[in-house]
Amino acid sequence: MADEIESVEVEQPSSTWEGSLSDDIADHPVMKNVKDVSDLATQYINAQGLIGRSVQIPSDDASEEQWGKFNERIAKVRGVYRMPSNEAESNDLWSKLGKPDNTEGYELSDNAFAEAAHAANLTKDQATTLSKWIEDAASKIETENATNSDNQLDTLKDEWGRAYDARIGQAQNAVRFMDDKVEGLFDYLNDSGMGNNPQIIKLFYLMSQGLQEPTMNGQPTATMTSKEAMARAHELTEKLFDLDEIDPRRQGVIDERAKYFEMAMGSA
Repeated sequence: MADEIESVEVEQPSSTWEGSLSDDIADHPVMKNVKDVSDLATQYINAQGLIGRSVQIPSDDASEEQWGKFNERIAKVRGVYRMPSNEAESNDLWSKLGKPDNTEGYELSDNAFAEAAHAANLTKDQATTLSKWIEDAASKIETENATNSDNQLDTLKDEWGRAYDARIGQAQNAVRFMDDKVEGLFDYLNDSGMGNNPQIIKLFYLMSQGLQEPTMNGQPTATMTSKEAMARAHELTEKLFDLDEIDPRRQGVIDERAKYFEMAMGSA
């Protein structure tokens, strides 16, 4: 009868601690780094401490009190600053970034620029750097304008030749005359640099021609260029062809033509 008893295998409980865990927990990737129950407990304690020190962002339906506590905690985190929600918070942010409390804090000589920098919330370093860049750019432009002006004036000197100084004087006289009619004109031309513009000089020279008496007896003046003097000499040559050899005016025309030829040849 003993031979008729069927042997039954009884599943023995696992001797390891993982045996008390369900398969889905025991097979979780996190559990691969757990050596034993003590190690598991240590990791759990550390995780709880980390959670206690963490800052959880409130949900969309969080109360003002919850948001207040969150903002209070986040403000204590080094290097973290939340976006300001009002003017006072904005001013506090700009101040922390380096914006002076007032325009004097920029230590700039240009008060107007300091006011603009303060209104734009620039830091002191930003305002100083930008101010220097503007000064350097303005200086460069001024130097380039001066060089261009000198080159243009040299061209005008070549064009007017010996008449240059006299014509410049006449143009200046015209400016002074017009300054009485248009207040501040003289200062504007000087301050803006337009007074050295050859086209402006030519304009006032031409204006001066209407402000002075015509040259008497058609005699040559120092304000004529070489080209103009030569043209006048050729006109007088044509005039000689129309005069008889015995015409008493002939010698006067010859003498006048000689003066124009002399001026044309002597001009630059």
